[in-house]
Amino acid sequence: MSEKSMKVRGEDAACAYLERCGICVIERQWSCEAGKIDVVAWEGDTLVLVEVKTGKPGKKVSQALSAAGARRIL
Repeated sequence: MSEKSMKVRGEDAACAYLERCGICVIERQWSCEAGKIDVVAWEGDTLVLVEVKTGKPGKKVSQALSAAGARRIL
């Protein structure tokens, strides 16, 4: 499976999970000058920004998002 198709499958799975939890997904692959967010959603009156990380089994998810990437989200 290519990296791109794995990423899309990960985003599909994340969106399906969010929707099962009652969270309304409104946008995928949203971008602006500062960067991009994989999923934008609403949970009630709360805006939810989701960065999806999909990787090979055994890879630590905590290693997937850099400190700079986390700062851009926050």
